[in-house]
Amino acid sequence: MENIQKELKDYFVDWNNWCKDAKEFSFSDLKPMHVGWKVADEAAVGQKVTELLPATQQGHIGTVDNRKIVLLALKSPVENIPILQVMQLRPGSSDPLGLDHVAFYCKDMNVLQSALEKADYKWEHQSNPGHSWISLWFGENQREVKFFDHTYQLMLVLALD
Repeated sequence: MENIQKELKDYFVDWNNWCKDAKEFSFSDLKPMHVGWKVADEAAVGQKVTELLPATQQGHIGTVDNRKIVLLALKSPVENIPILQVMQLRPGSSDPLGLDHVAFYCKDMNVLQSALEKADYKWEHQSNPGHSWISLWFGENQREVKFFDHTYQLMLVLALD
């Protein structure tokens, strides 16, 4: 968990610095809801979940886009984030492992999209069979942030009923 905490601290330094200059939208007012952490393969998913099990209150595992994704509701939030998403690397992907993104809840995606259309940011709509979101890459390191108009907390509760 220490490596996740360190990566998130660094991420939020970059995020907060970027938010100071991003005047098109109140990005800094949005609430983080989950962090995405990429691992190499299915065995690494199992190892990471085993490592995080003592810090986990509940979880859900599924297969999306031919890879395992595990949502872990943490007993105590990490950097104010209540859910950790452990994601197996997509087949054929060369994405870096470790911290992939932080996702924020955004109640009004239309206002966000309108603001992004007026700005000079790298962003796009993305989706999978379960839902859709807006991804944006910010700062010098082009870190990824995802914006959702729904939360995983509800999805976890429904999945475990």
